[in-house]
Amino acid sequence: MKVYISASIINTILNERVTRALEDAGHKVFLPYLFCPTHLPHESYPEAIFRLCIDAMEECDIGIIMLDCYGRDSSWECGWFESKGKPIVGFISSSLKCLQDWMIKGGLEGVITTDEKIKEQLLGDEILGKRLITHIKDIEMLGPELEKHFTACCKADLDI
Repeated sequence: MKVYISASIINTILNERVTRALEDAGHKVFLPYLFCPTHLPHESYPEAIFRLCIDAMEECDIGIIMLDCYGRDSSWECGWFESKGKPIVGFISSSLKCLQDWMIKGGLEGVITTDEKIKEQLLGDEILGKRLITHIKDIEMLGPELEKHFTACCKADLDI
């Protein structure tokens, strides 16, 4: 599967762990800030970078948004995935910041977390409680779990 990771560069350590876990599970991963000119301020990025990100999202089967730390670009990417009918799944290891962002929650097909207590909180959320919420004990289980989410999304589309 081809996976687009929507992530903030501030969360580099976790982003790279997630990338490795997905690649180790046999997935091709696009992590945009790896091909972005990080030596430039965001407002100076050339349009070609925007096009590279769009091309990567077009090529991907699924997106994953790193919900522990995200910003406007990630929010936009979530909306893009939703508008294209492509699944996007959230990943959380430690923060419930996303609970305040109902537009992001509404576009997610589900959420994967490494924290049991966060899973309980998500299940109690008005919007996310209706989505597939799963707990993994170790980040290395992310690849197979994301495949389960993708399969569930595809099955739900066929049931319509």
